[in-house]
Amino acid sequence: MQDDLITLGRVSSAHGIRGEIKVHFFHDIPSSIIEGSEIRLRNPEGAIHKYVLKRIRQHQNSWLMMLDGPRDRDEALSLKGYDIVISRKRLPLPDEDEYYVQDLIGLDVFNDGQDRVGTVKESYYTGAHEVLVIETPSGDIDIPFVEDFIIAVDLEKGRLILADFYRKLEKIQKEN
Repeated sequence: MQDDLITLGRVSSAHGIRGEIKVHFFHDIPSSIIEGSEIRLRNPEGAIHKYVLKRIRQHQNSWLMMLDGPRDRDEALSLKGYDIVISRKRLPLPDEDEYYVQDLIGLDVFNDGQDRVGTVKESYYTGAHEVLVIETPSGDIDIPFVEDFIIAVDLEKGRLILADFYRKLEKIQKEN
């Protein structure tokens, strides 16, 4: 079932000529990703492809993985843009005030005055932090998922409360 899959990272490129893939993990790598374990890749259309991890090693700011599938650089490059996903059951429960990004998608978004602003449409990772894309009546806005911008997340009620940006921006401008 795809609903229980959590995105861990993304294939960013191929490495070398023997089919290794270069992977950028969004956060810490779970301890369940070890040689011999099953790796699931989800293509942009949502189809899941299963592989066995033959080797994993750190390389500069990313990871290199050798899977039992790709045999050469071209086959490895064909996986560029695929997400690395894992069953939620294989991950620990998030700590208090921590969330799996997929759990935020679809939340209703309100400002701190409790006016509905929109809905969390999607997210992306910048390398520094997660950014939520909020779908509003006047278009999408990108909001960093950091304490300065997010007041509260209530998964049970399906709500995310944003800080008042204008007051934040005024404060930043006065400080500079």
